Amino acid sequence: MPADSTADLKVHGFARHEDLPDVPSVSAVGVVVDVLRASTTIMTALHAGAQAVSPVGTPEEAMRRRAMVGTRKALAGGERGGLPAPGFDLGNSPAEYTREKVGGRTIFLTTTNGTAALLRLSMLHRVLVGGLVNRTAVANALVDHRGPVFMVASGTDGQPTEEDLIGAGAMIEALGRHRSLDLDRCAESMLTSWRALDGDADAVLRALQTSTGGRNLAAIGLDRDVHDAARVDNIPIVGALALHTVGGIHVAAIKRLR
Repeated sequence: MPADSTADLKVHGFARHEDLPDVPSVSAVGVVVDVLRASTTIMTALHAGAQAVSPVGTPEEAMRRRAMVGTRKALAGGERGGLPAPGFDLGNSPAEYTREKVGGRTIFLTTTNGTAALLRLSMLHRVLVGGLVNRTAVANALVDHRGPVFMVASGTDGQPTEEDLIGAGAMIEALGRHRSLDLDRCAESMLTSWRALDGDADAVLRALQTSTGGRNLAAIGLDRDVHDAARVDNIPIVGALALHTVGGIHVAAIKRLR
């Protein structure tokens, strides 16, 4: 049943995933925002034909699950300290996730912040993955939702980050084109962060480059990842957390929302 277009859609913002309530509303849809880089990498992988991306808590768990399934069907990806974990097939750079590498496979992914946020939101009614690269697709997926929306910036090491607030604000702005919104104070701040860039592509890129995450990536020679993450609406799909079966085992994973 379509949502009542006259009803305000309540949007709660969280500047870091640690701020979520311990028992969040099961009627809420959560959007995990980790612009640099988990959200961008996950959506790039799905767009390149990966079957699913399963978030796990540690590198050891990613490698254990890959071993259970076999490398023909699964890969281990992600980072610690920004760089690929030892023994991994892939890091956390979106450009690594090509159709040739990930097509038809499941990725067991662990990152410092983004996958931690995904695991924390798993009790919600639905969990989506959003970034600048798919902001309009995320907004379209939320248009008919009747419950609250939790827009969750992943942050870095327990601190809010500019790039995630901007990404969340971009999705809120796109959603506001279709629904009347009731924003809490944090969601308003997210929207303001995005609107300050005035939709200018160069301004968006500069904002990401000078953000905490952007500076961290530049320091380890991964500037290209910032450019990839700044491509607004480059990916026309949404990923949603769902049950996934691979190699005879059942896991929670991000799959392309049909």
